[in-house]
Amino acid sequence: MKIKKGFTLIELIIALVILAILSAIAAPRFIKLKHDARSNTMQSVSATLSSLNHMLTGLSAVDGLEREQTTTLEIEGRDIQLQYGNLGVAKTSDITAQDISHVTFLETESLKRVSEKAGNEFGVMVFSKQQFFVTHPGMSVLEDCFVEYFPATSPTLSAEINVVVSGC
Repeated sequence: MKIKKGFTLIELIIALVILAILSAIAAPRFIKLKHDARSNTMQSVSATLSSLNHMLTGLSAVDGLEREQTTTLEIEGRDIQLQYGNLGVAKTSDITAQDISHVTFLETESLKRVSEKAGNEFGVMVFSKQQFFVTHPGMSVLEDCFVEYFPATSPTLSAEINVVVSGC
């Protein structure tokens, strides 16, 4: 009697076909997980900006700065630009002086550069001191995976934060 060792060719082909079918079923689910992870990251960035604004509003109210159109508030030796008590939109040269790591800064006066990608870091694009975008690492604003920030425009209005995740 002969003892079999290993698989026959037919058994190997059947196993490969089963693996191919399983991977075809799992691939869309894996892609959706990547979208969900990127979307949740951008939602977290939005929540962080919102929390920061709440803290800055409280600190500026203590110092009586909540009605000032533009001013700065010193926190731990760093000047934070405020607009009506909320985080203001500073020039990127002011921001990069803050030694923020894992962020690529892009400054533009027109939306011609929104296609630029930030590489493996979050991208912050300041647009004419009127708004800024925070993009997911490796993505541009054109890919619809960003947080958009508009500073407060009056003492009665707070900053506006929009999250766009349709392209994540």
